[in-house]
Amino acid sequence: GLIDRALAVHAANAADANYLHRYFLGEQPVLRRLKKVRPDINNAIVENRAYQICKDRTDSLAGEPITYSAHNASKDGGESVSSSVQLLNDACVAADKHACDLELVQWMNEVGVGYRLVMPAPTIAEDPSRPFVVASLDPRSTFVVRSNSVFREPLWACTYVTDPETHEVAYTAYTPDRVFVVSRGVVLSEDHNPLGAVPIVEYQANPERMGVFEAVISLFDAINEVESNRVDGVAQL
Repeated sequence: GLIDRALAVHAANAADANYLHRYFLGEQPVLRRLKKVRPDINNAIVENRAYQICKDRTDSLAGEPITYSAHNASKDGGESVSSSVQLLNDACVAADKHACDLELVQWMNEVGVGYRLVMPAPTIAEDPSRPFVVASLDPRSTFVVRSNSVFREPLWACTYVTDPETHEVAYTAYTPDRVFVVSRGVVLSEDHNPLGAVPIVEYQANPERMGVFEAVISLFDAINEVESNRVDGVAQL
């Protein structure tokens, strides 16, 4: 019930995100252009500025690994605080957080929003240096449900996968206390959430939740049309 109600809103967001992602990959409207005069000469040129802008912005924001430092460490414990922060940085390296950051920031630049999953590492007992694992989730199959308060606290989150053969969808929903796996409206499993918080974090690129090229798509379409017409003109000449 709750998942179905949330999916009604998520479906519209996922459709927009899918369009922007495919646009980023080069599937742009100019590829479907029609030409009534001399239809045999119909070049479709994609000058993919969207890809260029996203990659450049991602490299500028997350090209170097993010490291943490203690604010006013000398006032609050000195070396003990600094050593604790260094342990956090080491854990981020062990979890390969930088690769996750790159993927997350690219999604934010493409579609305006990104999602990160953080969970305790299943092998933490054997390897204390790697206490957690992180993953960047696809915004087209992930959403976070928030409260209606001014602080918009996350109430629960969900990510899902589709079986390529049966096309059945399995939803994994996280609350601060429990983890549910649901398919066809039936709860397949229920388990304790070891993190004690909603483990899916939503990152918004801006208050409008817009990607970096979304506001100038019409300009990019015009550039593609001009370039295509220019190549057509050369061929017709």
